[in-house]
Amino acid sequence: MSGFVPSVSAAGAFGPMYRQFAWYANPVLAVALCLLGTRKWRAATITATAGLLIALDTVALLPWMPERGRDYFFVSRLLPGFYLWLASIGLVVVVGLAALLLQSCAARPRSPPATAATAAGAPGEAGP
Repeated sequence: MSGFVPSVSAAGAFGPMYRQFAWYANPVLAVALCLLGTRKWRAATITATAGLLIALDTVALLPWMPERGRDYFFVSRLLPGFYLWLASIGLVVVVGLAALLLQSCAARPRSPPATAATAAGAPGEAGP
């Protein structure tokens, strides 16, 4: 089993021969993580979203997955690791969006809190 994992990981690079591009979400995710590390929130969010869309190309495999009893295809069903992989890419998207939201909230100018003197108007000013 231990030799199976590296062979599947390396075989993913040859996915385009079978019109399967989902493996390429991994390098895109690595770029998105680097962008998060450098606090380039917008670029990280866009890159991670692109990676998530690329990863969803795996869904194109569903019609080709064999029925029980056939072994000619090495992916017979999607296991929890697949969903964890998608969730990890989705987490990068969520972190990027949250950072963008926090950044936009911090950049907004805040009005000073209303006090009794400002609410009643300054002395000498005409009221409403």
